[in-house]
Amino acid sequence: MIPDPCLSRIKELIDQDIRNYHTVDKIVNSFHIDRQILHEQFIYFYGISPKQYIQERRLAVLKELILRSRNGHSACFYAQPLGFKAASSLRTFVNRSTGKTFDEFKKDFVLLLNRYLKDIS
Repeated sequence: MIPDPCLSRIKELIDQDIRNYHTVDKIVNSFHIDRQILHEQFIYFYGISPKQYIQERRLAVLKELILRSRNGHSACFYAQPLGFKAASSLRTFVNRSTGKTFDEFKKDFVLLLNRYLKDIS
């Protein structure tokens, strides 16, 4: 069964514009869709809730930003592109999502990346 075009568009917008589609409420209001229907359909087609998908996408984009910046920016630098109004919100999100502080998360990701790059060279 193929996902509804509206559902596909929602996932596409989350993937392309996490800054503006960073909460389930924002999606529900933008698409005038029932929250429960979105939740059920998203899980049915993608195997994960919309909230979980948004969280995973935010972490993936954060890793991309860290990878591109290469010069150790603070949480403040990364907050806005991910849809956070303040660096403290980003720090809380990272802590709740990973169990690590923002600095630990960033350090561990950079170490992992450096190990990978060393292994392939």
